[in-house]
Amino acid sequence: MWTPALLVLVILEIFLFIFWLVNGIYALRIALFWDRGSGAQRQIRLESIAELLVVLVPFTMVLSICSLFLTIFTADSLTPFLTGAMCGFGVFTFTGYGVALLCCKIVLALGTGLWLVFNHIDRLHAEQHLLRLRFAIVPFFTVLYGSDCILLYLWLQQMHPDTLVSCCGDLFSATSPFTLPQLLNSLESTTTLTGFFGLLLCYYLTGIIVFFRKKMLTLFSLSALLLLPVNILIVTLYITQYAFENPVHRCPFCLLQESDAILFWLIYAGIWLSAVSGGGVCMFSLRKKQLSIPGNVQTSCNRFVIIALLSTTLLLSMMFTVILTSNYLYSWK
Repeated sequence: MWTPALLVLVILEIFLFIFWLVNGIYALRIALFWDRGSGAQRQIRLESIAELLVVLVPFTMVLSICSLFLTIFTADSLTPFLTGAMCGFGVFTFTGYGVALLCCKIVLALGTGLWLVFNHIDRLHAEQHLLRLRFAIVPFFTVLYGSDCILLYLWLQQMHPDTLVSCCGDLFSATSPFTLPQLLNSLESTTTLTGFFGLLLCYYLTGIIVFFRKKMLTLFSLSALLLLPVNILIVTLYITQYAFENPVHRCPFCLLQESDAILFWLIYAGIWLSAVSGGGVCMFSLRKKQLSIPGNVQTSCNRFVIIALLSTTLLLSMMFTVILTSNYLYSWK
């Protein structure tokens, strides 16, 4: 059962745990004892540590984000070894630890992405007034990643070649004992699509206002973050039907086994990028004075808005590509 992907994942998890442990311990020291106006020996040591963490923490976070996609890829590679599993969905759901692990990875990827935006905003100012706050958040990620490692261990411990799991066809079928199929059926309606396009309209309008007027930053970021679960829901409810040309096959993990799987990997990456770049824009309100005048803060804010809007536009383009290249005709209710 030790596939190359699983071996890489375990090695990465070990290294990341060590990195997060180091980051968490030293970041906590900086958060507690940092005093820029002090010339004490301890402050000098903390400044040296901060210079190291400024590089190490973002590096660790980028690897943690990659760990999410590697975990999904690993689950997909384990399907031949579990009886009944057809895709990564069955591998994750055969035990509650797998579902918890996936949720933990998603929260980590989203949280670390937003921290990277926060870090970038604070470093735009030479004084870096929010340095203590930035590093005060890092220990929470350390605890979260420790939980992630425990969940990964428990998930793998319960995984045996003779383990009988339910495939996505069983879990998404109308006769499934789970409430998921019933929930999806209730959500597949014109009301859901109206809400989706309404949220998109709010997202684009507030994005334009932020770009030109530097107002409504919070509403734009909230729209971007809300689009994360909504985009996943739209992929599950509608895009899967066009991809498989089947009205009952709604597994978002099976998309990664299609011949054009790279397109769906890009869709999921686009969902994450759109949420992080758009969701982080509200943190520019911490630099209100610099944001109101031309300069590097205003330029950086515009760049994040452009990245968010472009990534969402590309994401929608990829979704429409799946729809237009499919022979499936959706039966509107």
